Amino acid sequence: MKGDDRDPFGERCCGPHRQQFHALGAILAIEADNARLLALAAESFGALPRHRLGARTPRYTLRLRAAAIAGDQCVGNQSPGDRAQLISGAGIVGQMLDGDNYALVSPRLGSALVSISPELLKRPYIARYDLIEFAAYTLVTRSAGLVPLHGACVGLEGRGALVLGDTGAGKSTLCMRAVAGGFDFLAEDAVFVTPSSLHATGLPTFMHLRCDGSAALHDLRGSVAVLRAPIIRRRSGVHKFELDMRRSPYRLAPQALGLSHVVILRKEHAAPTRALRTLAPEQVRRELTRTQPYTAGLPGWPAFLRRITNLPAYELRRGEHPEDSVSALKRLFERSPARCRHPMPMPPPSPRRSQGART
Repeated sequence: MKGDDRDPFGERCCGPHRQQFHALGAILAIEADNARLLALAAESFGALPRHRLGARTPRYTLRLRAAAIAGDQCVGNQSPGDRAQLISGAGIVGQMLDGDNYALVSPRLGSALVSISPELLKRPYIARYDLIEFAAYTLVTRSAGLVPLHGACVGLEGRGALVLGDTGAGKSTLCMRAVAGGFDFLAEDAVFVTPSSLHATGLPTFMHLRCDGSAALHDLRGSVAVLRAPIIRRRSGVHKFELDMRRSPYRLAPQALGLSHVVILRKEHAAPTRALRTLAPEQVRRELTRTQPYTAGLPGWPAFLRRITNLPAYELRRGEHPEDSVSALKRLFERSPARCRHPMPMPPPSPRRSQGART
């Protein structure tokens, strides 16, 4: 009998390239068919601080599979990554780019399968962002009961500000300037929160800044690193600098941050002294429900909403200069920190790993 006949689904063979990463408050055990796929995972999860969200660190498995199809084809002028479809069924959720490129996640089993074709490897950003990171985000969120939020988070001394806002409100710009001004960087686009204790984690790996706004970046501390960063193209067609924060002059959050403030960015301008406006709990509840439609339907949402609306919340409008928003953010942290009603004792932070280490 042929070897393939004994294992027609390839269930008994493991990827020869293996490595463990600490990310998203968990251990991610990666098995990959080849070294290039493992290197792609290292770009997403390597050399990160070890965030902990509880007494036990969960472990999940991601299998990275090289698609065996030799003739990768595109439809029209599209290439893999230009079209994506979310799927679910039989306890599995996933995302498909095409027949060769997909991510399938089983939260019940604590594992995921990611297939990547040679064609998609020519666009490593899409392979990493839409498949590998999607699989990790979905797996950890569903298995650990975290609340996933489209937003950003920066912090000081273990406290974090959850930054929300519509597309184009300036979340990435505020984060970049805050981090350049001494804040710790936790997340720019996706934040994951424990609903019971409001501790937040994320992937503090990359910062993405629009190339057409590069003129406004020259006064930043470390701006040379930003302007020399590789340029990626989003699915929308927008080009952005992709700065690897682990190899930058900026600080990564060394531990999961206990949320102490909610900041909602607005596109409208205001005088520096009137940039901040206090929001009532009901306003925060409405804003969160409006901007997080997917998360609002998850089981942990009611508990999260009860606790997050206990925190001081503010609307922040743009000042005359981008640094005005950073100054307003610093003023919030200079005030007495607010405590959530059900704090979770956090373990001491792990020793900081070198942010200059290569993945």
